[in-house]
Amino acid sequence: MTTKPLVGSQAQRQSQRSLNSNITSRPSPQRSLSSTSPTRRHNEALIDLTLDVPDSTSARYGQTSRAGGSRLKQEISNESRSSVQADASSLVPSNSTSNRQFLPPRGRPQLHSDVLRMRASKSILPSDQNHSQTPAKPFAFPVRPGKHPPPSLDRPSPSIAPTGKRDARPKPFVLEVPLAAPSYSPNGHADFFPWNGNHAEDQFSEPVIRQGFFDKSQMSQNETGSAKASIYPSLKHKSGLQTLSSLFTSVLAQRRAHGNITADSTFKPPPRVTVTDTKREIWLKDLANPTISLRRLSRSIPHGIRGKVLLEHALNKNIPIERAVWLAKCVGANELRSFKRKGAGGAFAMGGEAKWVRDFTVSVEQVLENIIGSCGEKDFRRKIYYAIRLAAHFHAECLLDREHYIDWILSSLETTSQAKLPMWLLIAQMYWEDILKYRRFGRRFTTVLLNRFSETIKHPDADILGPLIGRLRILLTKLMTSNPDNFVSPEIWSKHREVLQAYLSYSDELPMSVWDEINRRNMRLTTLAPEAQHPPQQRLFNILDKSLFTLFTPDIIDICWQLDDDKTALVHAILDWSTSCYRPGHAKVFIGARIIRAWRRLGADTTAATLSFLDSSACEIGRNKASFYHLVSELARSNDFCIPTYLQWLISRGGIHDHSDLAPGGPCGTRLLAELPIQNLSEEMVGLRRSLLYRAEYPIDTEDRKVAASISNISDAFRMMPTAAERRFSQVNQDFKGLDDIQSLNRTSKSHIGSWLLREVELQMLPSSKPLNQWGNPSPAAHDTCGLTAAAFGMVRDFLEFVDDFTMLAEVIKISTASADPQTISSCADTLNMHAEVFAGIGAIKDLFDVLVNRARSFADDRDIMPRVILGSLLDLSFRMPEHQLLTAQLARQLALSDRKCVADACSPVSDHMAGGSQSNEAEFVDEIEKLLANGTSIDRGTMDRLFQRVTHHLSISLDKSPEQQRKCVSLLTTLRGFNPQSFDLLMASWLSYIQKSEHRPSMVKIWGPMIGLGCLSMKDLVNASLKSEKDDPNSTQNVSTIVSMELLALIATPLSLPEILTSDEAYRFRIVQSRMPIDNPELTLAVIRSAIEACSAAAHDMHFNTLNILGSSAMHDLLQTLVLVGGDMIGKIIVHPLSSGTASQEASKSLSASINKLLVPTYQIDASNISVGDALRSANYLNLPFCQLKVASTFRSGKVSQATPRNMVPPPLDDLDRAVESAIMAGGTTWACIVPSLDLTAVNHLRRGAENQLLRLFHAAKASGYYDILEEEHQLSKAESLMAILDLTIDKIYTEKANTSHSSQSCFPEIVTLLNNASQCFASAQPNSCKITYLTKWLPLLLSFATSQTVALEPSKVGHEHRGRAILFLTAIFLDLYRFKANTKTQHLPLQQCFDLILNMVDVLPDDIRQQCSRNFRDTASNPITSYIYSIVAPPSDWLHIYQSGSKSTTAGRNSSNTNTDHTKESCRQSFPFTMKRWEMLGEPSANMGENDTSLSLTLFASRKGVN
Repeated sequence: MTTKPLVGSQAQRQSQRSLNSNITSRPSPQRSLSSTSPTRRHNEALIDLTLDVPDSTSARYGQTSRAGGSRLKQEISNESRSSVQADASSLVPSNSTSNRQFLPPRGRPQLHSDVLRMRASKSILPSDQNHSQTPAKPFAFPVRPGKHPPPSLDRPSPSIAPTGKRDARPKPFVLEVPLAAPSYSPNGHADFFPWNGNHAEDQFSEPVIRQGFFDKSQMSQNETGSAKASIYPSLKHKSGLQTLSSLFTSVLAQRRAHGNITADSTFKPPPRVTVTDTKREIWLKDLANPTISLRRLSRSIPHGIRGKVLLEHALNKNIPIERAVWLAKCVGANELRSFKRKGAGGAFAMGGEAKWVRDFTVSVEQVLENIIGSCGEKDFRRKIYYAIRLAAHFHAECLLDREHYIDWILSSLETTSQAKLPMWLLIAQMYWEDILKYRRFGRRFTTVLLNRFSETIKHPDADILGPLIGRLRILLTKLMTSNPDNFVSPEIWSKHREVLQAYLSYSDELPMSVWDEINRRNMRLTTLAPEAQHPPQQRLFNILDKSLFTLFTPDIIDICWQLDDDKTALVHAILDWSTSCYRPGHAKVFIGARIIRAWRRLGADTTAATLSFLDSSACEIGRNKASFYHLVSELARSNDFCIPTYLQWLISRGGIHDHSDLAPGGPCGTRLLAELPIQNLSEEMVGLRRSLLYRAEYPIDTEDRKVAASISNISDAFRMMPTAAERRFSQVNQDFKGLDDIQSLNRTSKSHIGSWLLREVELQMLPSSKPLNQWGNPSPAAHDTCGLTAAAFGMVRDFLEFVDDFTMLAEVIKISTASADPQTISSCADTLNMHAEVFAGIGAIKDLFDVLVNRARSFADDRDIMPRVILGSLLDLSFRMPEHQLLTAQLARQLALSDRKCVADACSPVSDHMAGGSQSNEAEFVDEIEKLLANGTSIDRGTMDRLFQRVTHHLSISLDKSPEQQRKCVSLLTTLRGFNPQSFDLLMASWLSYIQKSEHRPSMVKIWGPMIGLGCLSMKDLVNASLKSEKDDPNSTQNVSTIVSMELLALIATPLSLPEILTSDEAYRFRIVQSRMPIDNPELTLAVIRSAIEACSAAAHDMHFNTLNILGSSAMHDLLQTLVLVGGDMIGKIIVHPLSSGTASQEASKSLSASINKLLVPTYQIDASNISVGDALRSANYLNLPFCQLKVASTFRSGKVSQATPRNMVPPPLDDLDRAVESAIMAGGTTWACIVPSLDLTAVNHLRRGAENQLLRLFHAAKASGYYDILEEEHQLSKAESLMAILDLTIDKIYTEKANTSHSSQSCFPEIVTLLNNASQCFASAQPNSCKITYLTKWLPLLLSFATSQTVALEPSKVGHEHRGRAILFLTAIFLDLYRFKANTKTQHLPLQQCFDLILNMVDVLPDDIRQQCSRNFRDTASNPITSYIYSIVAPPSDWLHIYQSGSKSTTAGRNSSNTNTDHTKESCRQSFPFTMKRWEMLGEPSANMGENDTSLSLTLFASRKGVN
């Protein structure tokens, strides 16, 4: 009996299906109904969802059927359950394999071994269990027929099976294939023909009756003999091989022609039927059972399982992932086909499908959110693991709306709490590649990670969140190395760049160059240069300027060292800053000396760098020569400057030629010879120096005599000093007559005097000691007899301050801490406080502070409490030490306790003096004070008012009459304030307002100076009260207001000299308050200066000369320098803007301009009345930059620019500004660029418009000339670069202030779009490559920078987005052309990255509709990874698939008519078309009805052939 081919043969599929049904179907009941009904027997294998009979699966999972029903139904149910239990009991212990029929995988033809397995599966008994447990072996090659005997038919001995109830129900007869029957494909089994009445053996004929039946055809003689005789002659020729090949080719062609599948696709998704809840549950549990095939389940699917319900069923029943995806596809395919069946077509059907997919995506998201929200509950781990895997499979199968799903993940990552952040990070990592494939998602994901990383780093519990920080760090590291483009966003990068630089671990995996490259790309997209883009010299000066007014720390040395690789340039910058006349004070000298010493240990040649600086022109510009000689002297003291090398250098240059070379104003290189210290020099070097000085006729003997005379005068001053421990008044300024001679000495002599003073102090305190040069040594022990009184220490301190030798002063303070006098310890603390920045630069303040604290504690050990004078001084000093906050609080508490204990002692002398008066009311006043002191607690408001009025009345009487009485009243007010400071300050403010309005009163310096010095009043409260009183009383006379303003300024800026009232220590504390006022309260100080300038200008003719001279004094010059460096923009807002406005008087503007001009000249004595803006720009450098900015701001805010000018005429200040900027550009300077932002809006607009117009003219001229002439002109390129620098500095200032935005965007950006269009056409022009390369490498980067600077001008409006969209289109075209041009020509330095970054920066703010519209202008946008990333276009899942179809009917007809067409002919007739794959219909087991072409993808698309078995 012959059989038909396996694939495509319905008959054989029916036989296989019946065989499968016999094996896998449930056991039929014993009733006659099952055995007599052929229809029922035939449909036993089908799953009838309408029958309430539980199957084996329900019995296996312990489910019972519903109660009730017919008797027949119950019997069938009971018998089925008992049969299933019996089978289970017999199969489970033996772990036997399932008796289901083996079916070969689809798409593979059956092998002969498959048939054997199928045939034997029915006959294998439970006794064959041990054999079935052996592992499966791979299939062997088929046995060659006739070579080997058939396999043995012996069966293994049956094993003892477990006893159970035997199924006695009749079973239908099935004819089994004998095991010995060999199989020969394609004829089936040899000599096995079951009777069906149609076989030839069943037909009786005479030959059959006579001879019997035999399956053997009649053969001719040729068939019985050898074929060699007929075939060999055709094969023995040369063409025999070709003939044989043609024969085989013809056979294969016939096989291909007759075996191809040509039937139409019969694919249909599994149908859905409406069933009860019980049957739905049974079906879902069968689906969860992996042993039940999907083909069985695909016959029908229960209705009502969709969306969120489907996902919850899959989660609760733990359906295998592949089966859950299969069910979702079946449901989705039916749902999507329903839209077409409803009559909707075209866009409506596609919209319905998109909506359904979106709803399904939302369902998946909601299920995931609910599970994540149930974190910590029972079975959470299994649920979240299953849900994440299921969602990942849906996403991988493209069954979700990818954009919506990724957007949901990123939104959840942004809004989730910190506790759930690790879970969302895990989910986001699963879609890492899909997120980073598109700009819109990648940039957002990067922003979320950066925000989360910064929040976690700054969290108070950052140590607990260490694992989360580590995970975020790993993700950011991976992102920076693999996808740095997502970090290109200037707004986001500026917020997190410092965090990434500080907290990421940079190594071989993440080199620092990655951060530098990302930073460079972002900085290129910014308009204004940030701090990191400033030159190293400017950044160095900014760091050092902060250390002038805060305590210097050692980490500044390393920070400055890393700023530049050119260490000589760094040393030059330190020398320039430390000796500049634009920096006030002495701290700069010692800070510079300390940094240079540290750099010498790091390998810098400080001597050579200093000598090269001396040889440069910068040494003579803006130099404070005294500071320079002082710096070199400090370096020479520590042997960090080699004097012999300097002498050799000086001699090699020709020595000293003239006496003028050694003059105080002579060149620094030669004058330094007369300023060097000689204490540490050898006799040979001293002699060589003297010979060089003698040769130039320098009066060295005169200098020696001056030094000897000064030392003699100082010794006399010490001998004349009284020996009393209490010395009130400072006598140095009054009695000592040689101060001018000391201050006129050179640095050599001053260094000698300082060393001599230190030696004298050492001999007086420690006669047998040597100088202490190591600050870490403990303080020397105090002797029984105090060798240095407070008065002596004060005099030594004053002399050392005169000679500016703070190094020796630090040594003196250290030695003086051994004194047993509390006043001396207090003076040491006050000295540290006064020059804290200087001693911090030396490196001595921390150790000296610790020594003073230890000495104060030793006093407390002796007296149970620290002396109040030490407590007050140490408390003020501790406020300057931020690392000693706890100590500051302790000192404050001890000072309050000391005031309570000592208040009676402090007031008793005053009470005794007041009781001695002649008036009777004095006794009552003394009684009140004594009662208050006896109480010892705080007093009420009424008592405070009475006492305050009494004391202030006595103080008003004693002003200018009795200094001693004034001092005692102030002391009493200071004591009174300690009881109730709040009430006292209110009373004092009222009394201040009253006393200011008094016409007949002494100077405020005499009134308020003692109060501030004794601690009764703070400078801040005084200034606040005075300014408030002046503001609240506009009716006060101009003369009174002017006097008050000038007296306040004198109190802040001029030295105080009241020896008849204040002691030297109290006057010194007033100096401390004065020095800290502009640093701690710059706003109040500036307000006082502005009030003084306005008052002085309004009453210039009525003021005394001495009062007007305050504004031009050196102290005022230093005060303004300090305020400019400390306040920054504050001075412009408080002084420049009000005094430069139209409401201010002309005299005030002139006075302000004169004060600012003096800040620009090297020394304040030089006349600086005619300094213009152009002069300021031309002379600008990084040291005088703040003062130049102040000059420019004051000029352009004075109203001169806005004055009426003729049409088409530029105002003179603006014309001067244009010329100054142009000259600065031509000179190659860069400092002017930092001054441009200080201009007002009118000047900035003028500069910007001029730069834009010139740039546009340059590019249009280049276009008109065909890019030939102008491209070769280097000066035009330099001019364009300078104009771009102006644009970068002005454009940001304009549009951050929201000025002229719409006008600028309409007038300029369309022309830039036109220029970009011209640039995109440059690639198609017939220009030579050399011209193209010049344009692309030099001019195109400028055009891109021009476009970058103008993007700020674009408003977020419809017109602005349209301009931006057009620019992006041209930029994308330029980028793609650049990419191809580089690949073809191998040209370097093309602005590929710059163009790409500009596109990314512009597309980030583009709306989605315009972005998608732009993407349609490029072919294959989705398939091109570059354009797909830029425009964030998600490609369809089947976008890569194409189908080839015939191009014309004629070629198709010709191909069908001929069977010998070659492949070349076929290829030429084919065309490629996009092929859309229906993802929801990609089912592995679509339905139970098998057909020739029933797969989801039609087999005809692949030219599939039928398999022959």
